[in-house]
Amino acid sequence: MNFNTAIESHIFRDIDFLIKRDDLIDEKINGNKAYKFYFLFDTQYKHIVSYGGNQSNAMLAMAYIANLKNIKFTYFTPHLSKYLQNNQTGNLKLAMQNNINLMYSNNPKAESALYAQKYNALFIPQGGALHQASIGLAKLAEHILNLNLSNLCIFYSSGSGSSAVFLSKFLKQHNIDVFTTNCIGTKGYLIEQFLNLEKNNNLHPKIITTNKKFSFAKPKIELLKIYNEWIKRGVEFDLLYDCVMWQAISDNIDLFKHYKHRLFIHSGGLSGNETQLKRYEYKKLYNP
Repeated sequence: MNFNTAIESHIFRDIDFLIKRDDLIDEKINGNKAYKFYFLFDTQYKHIVSYGGNQSNAMLAMAYIANLKNIKFTYFTPHLSKYLQNNQTGNLKLAMQNNINLMYSNNPKAESALYAQKYNALFIPQGGALHQASIGLAKLAEHILNLNLSNLCIFYSSGSGSSAVFLSKFLKQHNIDVFTTNCIGTKGYLIEQFLNLEKNNNLHPKIITTNKKFSFAKPKIELLKIYNEWIKRGVEFDLLYDCVMWQAISDNIDLFKHYKHRLFIHSGGLSGNETQLKRYEYKKLYNP
């Protein structure tokens, strides 16, 4: 995989931003998942187990790597709707093409942990929130430092928060601020996730929030406007994470004007837009 991706310059809300195009790392695994699951390329485990939603970007990334490395991958998820059972789309369809062992459960978190213990498999928490994720994020930090950008701040959207917290940990010693936002759950939830991975809160990213609360995956016209605004500039961002991050930046824009350089890390995950845009279309918010 090529982590040395292009850096593009764009103007957003009348100030300059640089975008690291990590959506271009690899066709099948890119963005923060490429860094977060980088350790799996060298794992000695022959079986990995995780859990989460049936359209998860993390699920697809793990399925792809596991298939590539001939590792068994068992994934626990809630029961599928009848429609999805008969019409597999998006990340679920792609994961099934990569030999995922899908298990349905009313309690995916608990059952997957017990399953991993029973079969001596590597258990990966939802979204890849584990310490091994820091191996790949150290590589991202190295690439950022090699850019030699002075008075720099970084923007990285958060689900589980593991990518942002590890990147911040590596860059704080170089006086580089990392900003993130809680795309899933509350700000308090995200802080809790940070503390699970790094006890020293001085190393944590700075959390910025949107003025308006966005329920995860619920279609919102504001996020679609952000999506379309970037499409017109020739860059696609995912609707669940990066579009929320751009909205948070917009709502807090004055905080970033004093930095000389502002670098947005593209978190990839564009395969998820297929099913998400269908939700917008169903709500009559989007007309392809």
